[in-house]
Amino acid sequence: MIKDYSYTGGKSGVKKDYQVKNFNNPYFHPEKKSLTKHFNTKLYLQILLALFLLYVIIYSDLFKITAVGISGTDLIDQNEIGAMAEKELSGYKLFLFPRRNMIFFNQKRLEREINSRYALNKLEIKKSWHRLDISLEEKVAYLIATNNQTSYFVDMTGTIIKELSPQEVIDYSPRFPRLVLAQEIKIGDRPISGRFVNYVLELDKDLKSRNIKVKDYQSGGVDQVFMNAEAGWQAKFSINTNIKFSLENLYFFLDKKLKGKAFQYIDLRIGDHVYVFPEQGI
Repeated sequence: MIKDYSYTGGKSGVKKDYQVKNFNNPYFHPEKKSLTKHFNTKLYLQILLALFLLYVIIYSDLFKITAVGISGTDLIDQNEIGAMAEKELSGYKLFLFPRRNMIFFNQKRLEREINSRYALNKLEIKKSWHRLDISLEEKVAYLIATNNQTSYFVDMTGTIIKELSPQEVIDYSPRFPRLVLAQEIKIGDRPISGRFVNYVLELDKDLKSRNIKVKDYQSGGVDQVFMNAEAGWQAKFSINTNIKFSLENLYFFLDKKLKGKAFQYIDLRIGDHVYVFPEQGI
């Protein structure tokens, strides 16, 4: 404190000194706070554990599908189904998650792919430990339908159920009548009726029992069936005409009136009226 005598009243005043003084002890050094945060070992271990679990779940063999089982096939080649399954199992989803992993395997997409290739009564795909089981029930095939480019199996309702390779056409032709169609067809289409299929089957069975060698059949419309013989002639039928009556007329003409004669076609679509072209003095 400093005394001040400048006051004229004769009394001394007090002048305060507001200067800040530092009274730190030069021998005392307080602990400095660390600029580095304390290392969290527990959090570090938790992160490592989480990364390890992610690796085990996603990339290890623990959830990996290693086997594919296929059952219920007859006319369908199991290798075709297996190839479709392997294609779906290969690669990565979003370039990161392996599709072979049970968790990331797209079952619905494989079902769509199989159903786009075959018309089936039933399709079941089940995932189990390291395994994929594909169970299917085929529709029964009755005809081979062919357009200009491709051949297919046709079921009893007239529905296209399976595409055939050229080798399969050769292998199955002795077992199934072959029907030539003019229009474009694909799996699931129904270009002919069940009644048409049944007529061709009955017709084919009877003709073969008479040792008439059939090349193929041809659709002449909704209710027209044309049979092309290997000998080069054609017989025209209508599914609206009694098949037994039409066949009796055919055999009569072949055995009695057309034996040893060349002709282009015989028309059996109108009951008792049978037309042969050319007539050649029948």
